[in-house]
Amino acid sequence: MVAIMRFSPSADGRGRLFHTTGFGKVWIGPQLTEIATGSRWAEDESDQFPSDQQWSDAFEQMLTWFAGKFSTKYQSRVITRLRGTRRSRDETFAEIIAAYFIERACGYRVIDWEPDFAHGNTADFTIVAPPGTPSPEILVEVKAPSWTRERVEEIQERIESLEARRLSAAGEEIAAELDASLAKEKDSLRRINSERKYGDDLKGKSFDFRDDVERALIKTCFADDARTARLPSDCPTLLIIVDDLQLGMQEPGGEFTVKRSLYYQPTVPAYLHLRGLFLDTRFNRLGGLATMEKAWLYERRNPERFFTVFQHFRALPACCLPNGAFSDFLADLRQF
Repeated sequence: MVAIMRFSPSADGRGRLFHTTGFGKVWIGPQLTEIATGSRWAEDESDQFPSDQQWSDAFEQMLTWFAGKFSTKYQSRVITRLRGTRRSRDETFAEIIAAYFIERACGYRVIDWEPDFAHGNTADFTIVAPPGTPSPEILVEVKAPSWTRERVEEIQERIESLEARRLSAAGEEIAAELDASLAKEKDSLRRINSERKYGDDLKGKSFDFRDDVERALIKTCFADDARTARLPSDCPTLLIIVDDLQLGMQEPGGEFTVKRSLYYQPTVPAYLHLRGLFLDTRFNRLGGLATMEKAWLYERRNPERFFTVFQHFRALPACCLPNGAFSDFLADLRQF
């Protein structure tokens, strides 16, 4: 008896599972089957993961690579995160996607998963440059900004407005109407993680990535109080933003917008608030930032189109990335 509802067993008795999405029937392999069984997201009818066969095959191969490379970490912690909420699953897959790309496409060897560094902090993984390249180990953090944050903020604003109106409401009919609206908004807030990711009701995303980039920088460079530095001052560091917002950071003009967010130096006082984030000493322990889109899985011949590194030229000397980091090592991915 299969313990998951959204996936069905094949009729041939071979134990394969499939589900149907907008792209048709999608089969999942043994690694994804192990994760989906008993997961918190497998029964969610609104979640089409994996959405098509190419994604399913790619995730299966990356999981096989990861489980073989870091078997202890995979079985003890990673598989638990992959079986958690959709958000937990997506964040963990973003880390695996980034590590797989770094090793297979860029030629940097991934040597440790969730390595510890100063004061009990951990990075997502550690890499070293290819043989013959003078480079120390590089700590890598991966962030996959979630579209749900924007929705949560919108709903919370509406709830606060309704609660304020409810306090001053006159008449039972108006109060009952406001109570019904409040209940509806609170229910939407509870269900936010189970909504379709890119439904028609979602508004278009801005082409200004500054807020998302700054939020990722703060989460990487500081502890939860947003003040205490968490990155080391004696080791190169890299932040990879795996675009989960459909912001289009790699689309025409996207790279320019990210550069503007990081390096812009205004000459007019009125624009000082837009000063580049890499001109801010708060982030001087970060050696560089890379943007990455998952769509590279569909363009394996040109992976560099979907991965861009932005050096932090004002980072602390020990935290800087090696000169020419990644630019010389991008190569064609092997066929899945």
